[in-house]
Amino acid sequence: MENRFTLLGLNSFRQEIKKSRFIATAAPVADEAAAKEFIAAHSDPAANHNCWAWRCGQG
Repeated sequence: MENRFTLLGLNSFRQEIKKSRFIATAAPVADEAAAKEFIAAHSDPAANHNCWAWRCGQG
């Protein structure tokens, strides 16, 4: 069965709405520690908001 919702590498998307910039960055991670490292490396300290989420394993 094809797993079309699995990330194979780093992906990003940028969009501007009413002068606000939205940047989404996603990548595969193996565990919670890797997710936290990814978040630390890709969060923007100059942003008003940094939102994040992760999912590990099947589910």
